[in-house]
Amino acid sequence: MSSVKDADLIKGKTCRAIEKMLEAKKDVTERYKEWNGHGIFTVEKLESAVEELICCNLDIQESPTTCSGTDVASIVSIKAPDRRPSEYCDSPVEIREALFPTFEKVKLCADAKYFYPMACGASLVDEGILRAIADSGNDVMIGDYCEAASEDVLSQLQQTGAAAVAFLRACNLGGLLQDWHIDILVAAHVQFRVLGYYRNHAVPILPEGLYGSRMTELTTHRHIDIANTVGIVAASLATGQRLDEPEYMKLSHGSTLINDLVDLRSDTMRKQRENPVLRGIRGSVCQYLNKQMLDCLILTKELVETKQLLAIATMAFCNWTVMASHHKLYELINETLENRDVPNCSYDGLEEQYDGLLKALEPYGSLGHDGPHWGRKRMELDTLYTINRRSARSHLAWLADMTRLLLKPSNFRRIVDVVHYAWAGDIGQVEYCP
Repeated sequence: MSSVKDADLIKGKTCRAIEKMLEAKKDVTERYKEWNGHGIFTVEKLESAVEELICCNLDIQESPTTCSGTDVASIVSIKAPDRRPSEYCDSPVEIREALFPTFEKVKLCADAKYFYPMACGASLVDEGILRAIADSGNDVMIGDYCEAASEDVLSQLQQTGAAAVAFLRACNLGGLLQDWHIDILVAAHVQFRVLGYYRNHAVPILPEGLYGSRMTELTTHRHIDIANTVGIVAASLATGQRLDEPEYMKLSHGSTLINDLVDLRSDTMRKQRENPVLRGIRGSVCQYLNKQMLDCLILTKELVETKQLLAIATMAFCNWTVMASHHKLYELINETLENRDVPNCSYDGLEEQYDGLLKALEPYGSLGHDGPHWGRKRMELDTLYTINRRSARSHLAWLADMTRLLLKPSNFRRIVDVVHYAWAGDIGQVEYCP
């Protein structure tokens, strides 16, 4: 009897979330003349994104197989560390707030703001403007974490975000930001607010482990909720460059692969079906992940080669991925064990593409052993990053080193390959949302 009540509750909560999203979408699409996405954000793409999320739990696939043809579910139990800040790896609160101050005094906010959009400025843009650009993205924080954050934090995020947008508008009127910057920033946040109503309340009744579900393309909704626009505006100010719609979608594709591959282990355990890399799994998971990692390396190399704006945004995204505590990459690199129950297989083509990426990164320099490496915990990286972001030269070299570090095939595979590398530590609070 309780299971029937639970199903009714899930259905009711899901319907309310969908209704709110559809109402918001209708409002935004009917008032399309009030925002200008410059072809990057459009009415048609928003409608497709909403449909994608509403239908994400349809077409549930069977459990995939391993490289040996065995059903993954029968031999692999996918676990991950929880997403709480770690006393062992992360800076103490006092040090963190001194190095990376935010109005909200929340680690998630500090990580997201300093390690991505502000990093996209590459120490070539006034830090006050960079802080405002980062704070203007608070709608993303609210949408992603509204069910986990306190009312006080949500209120601070809302007020600070609104003030930041007003400040940036004043900068626009004063000629420091162009109309294009403000236009795409506003359009991105307006559309993200629509998707922010989505909540996957069906999680309790979804299957365990790896499986695919309905998906059209990796970027159908991710081009909005990957939240790259704050980084693009900062990188545009740093370089004097802009990007067009195809370049934006390519950046969205590359950063989605980085983000969702890195989170694959954790999202599988928590049944995060809005992760489109997870939803795309069909057949052999080993072949599938090999292809996704290969595509990620190819796209990253091409983005770095195309123009400086795209290079900086991509490198800064890698910086955030390594530095943000909830990704737990130090732990996954150092505390995963080879799964002896599954015969090993080779992932083809990764080293060749990585060599091409290394060549593309050469113009940005390197800090060598004095830069980031997997022997350094996040608390050490915090201090080193604070030092190296003091100049554009060392900042760019740091970002390039972060890209080399994350995407080196032996490292990247250990993070992503949930079949052959298993998390053996404590899973902590599985449901914790940072």
